[in-house]
Parts: sequence; structure tokens; C-alpha cells
Amino acid sequence: KPKWLVAIFKLLYLTIQQGCYTSVAAAMKDDFDDDVFYLQPYWLPTKERTNPPYPPMEMLGPFCGYRATQPRLPKDGGRQAATSLWKASEDLAECKFD
Repeated sequence: KPKWLVAIFKLLYLTIQQGCYTSVAAAMKDDFDDDVFYLQPYWLPTKERTNPPYPPMEMLGPFCGYRATQPRLPKDGGRQAATSLWKASEDLAECKFD
């Protein structure tokens, strides 16, 4: 691998430790506001947490630990997507969950 490519990847992508940071924070912290249900690991250009993050910054960027923000959800709150994903999982596993 070219060293310049590795350097770019280190800037943009999370390490193993950074990748688990939001999960650990969600499991360990108990002082989040009641409406917090999405932790973002990347720096965002705005301090407001009422808006979803900018699409490019949802997937890669400078690591900031964790930051509470609004998730990007469809207008139905993700119910249709969740139902479809659940059905596909049942089909792949060849079992039905009640």
C-alpha cells in the first residue's frame, strides 16, 4: 500500500478503538438528555444537535469521540425500513421471530 494512501485512510477512517467509542459511551454514560438516541463519532461543523449530520460527515471525517445528534431517518421514523430489514433477516435465517 502506498504510504500516502495509508495516511489518508488514517485521517478519514476510524481505528478499532475509535469505532467502539460511541457504543461504550452509550453503555457507560447515564447523563444524556432523554431525547438522545444517536451518537455520532465524527466532528460536525455545527454545534446544534437538533439537525441530522451532513451526509459526508456521517460516514467519515475527523474523530471527535462522540456527539449527540439527530439521526437521519425517513419521514415514517424508519418503520418501513426496519420492517423490511427484519423480514429479510428472517428470510436469510430461515426462521420466524415473533
